[in-house]
Amino acid sequence: MPNRPERSPFLLLALIGGLMLLAMLVQPMTVHAQDEPPPEETPAAAESFPAYLPFVMQATGIVNTWPPTGATGTSANVNLEWSFANALIGQPRFTLYFEAGDSTPDVAVVTDQAYAGYDPPTLEADTDYYWQIKATDVVSPFRSVTGDVWHFRTEAAGQTPDLNAMVEVPAGSFFMGCDANNPYEEPCSY
Repeated sequence: MPNRPERSPFLLLALIGGLMLLAMLVQPMTVHAQDEPPPEETPAAAESFPAYLPFVMQATGIVNTWPPTGATGTSANVNLEWSFANALIGQPRFTLYFEAGDSTPDVAVVTDQAYAGYDPPTLEADTDYYWQIKATDVVSPFRSVTGDVWHFRTEAAGQTPDLNAMVEVPAGSFFMGCDANNPYEEPCSY
């Protein structure tokens, strides 16, 4: 019987581990392809085929947005906030696009900001606002990611109180402020 070299169990484990890592990095997705028909023809049925894209292309790293998308009754004095975790962008600077009533915001209200938040001026009541974040790496400016468009609606305007309203005070005496003789009150401090 010929002498065969002994196979190491570690080599087999390394091979299996490498295949498992490759399987985790590649996520399946379905891509729909459709040829554009001439205007006089009806559209052809779409063809579907699987495509495999690296996992790193699937997430921007812009998460935990505040207010959460779709929020209603948001204060007109809200602060916009987000978290960022993307290993491909080591030193991010943020550009914030923010607009009222436009579901594709393109007005940059903040550029080249390191802080993951923005305090806008007081917003209009009962209005839809849309916002989007773009993160760019300071070291490699060609590396950038753009998040989804998030939206929220501010609370309706409160009713202005009637400034001419009269408050009736019952007859009798009362003290305004501290009453040292009232045993149920906190001690007075002057």
